[in-house]
Amino acid sequence: MEFFIKNKEKEYFTVCLYTCYEFLKPEKVLEYAWRYNLYEFAMPYIIQLARDLTHKVEHVQKKTEQRDKKEEEAAQQQMSGPAMMNVYNDLGLMGNQPMLPGPGPNMGGGPNMGGGPNMGMGGGFGGNQGFGGGFN
Repeated sequence: MEFFIKNKEKEYFTVCLYTCYEFLKPEKVLEYAWRYNLYEFAMPYIIQLARDLTHKVEHVQKKTEQRDKKEEEAAQQQMSGPAMMNVYNDLGLMGNQPMLPGPGPNMGGGPNMGGGPNMGMGGGFGGNQGFGGGFN
């Protein structure tokens, strides 16, 4: 780079900036451009540098936003988790207790398995009322 500056090869200075982009330090390029009045020739490098830095900042912002979002979701789950467990425990829905209650009155398993008296459909396994030809 210094060779092209000393020999007043400004176009080659630009070519060198383009070719060696990843190896050059931005502060050195800006210093040479300022000292030797090469801003016009360093401008493509400066534009590319600004674009790359903007891209990197946007990438870091996205990652930070995603991490913050995950942390918020985890905090919300942590806050709601114990409270919901207490509600389930209070309702008897956790532990060794069954989720559904056992058979209650008229829910099967008892003497009124076919329904209560006068249900209209025969009243269970008892006498076959109203269907004719039943077993007595």
